[in-house]
Amino acid sequence: MPRQEHEDHNKYFPRTKARYERDDKLYEEAMRKGLDLPEEMGFNQNLRQSSGMGWKELAVIGAMLLGGTALWSSAGKAPAPVVPLPGPVDSEYEIRFFDADGNPIHVPSEAEFKRPDNP
Repeated sequence: MPRQEHEDHNKYFPRTKARYERDDKLYEEAMRKGLDLPEEMGFNQNLRQSSGMGWKELAVIGAMLLGGTALWSSAGKAPAPVVPLPGPVDSEYEIRFFDADGNPIHVPSEAEFKRPDNP
């Protein structure tokens, strides 16, 4: 933006717009150096850069929509009934032993070991 003195000066000594922009830039650089400010303050943004949504933003919005849809669809349903687990199954197995010739070897069962005199 041209300073006021440029506009007054333009009445008597016409200059080009590029000259005024160059003078303004030089003035700003001198001011920044005099005040020990960084060269770029971040106020001027590149207008050619897109400020719209990129693929990352769209992916986040899509994930939020999918999650929200899943929560909304499951909110109206009753929870699944709890199925009790079956209790432990007590079972006995018969184990058979065989010798090298294939003849069965008799192993007494637990019931045979229990005697009335030996609990």
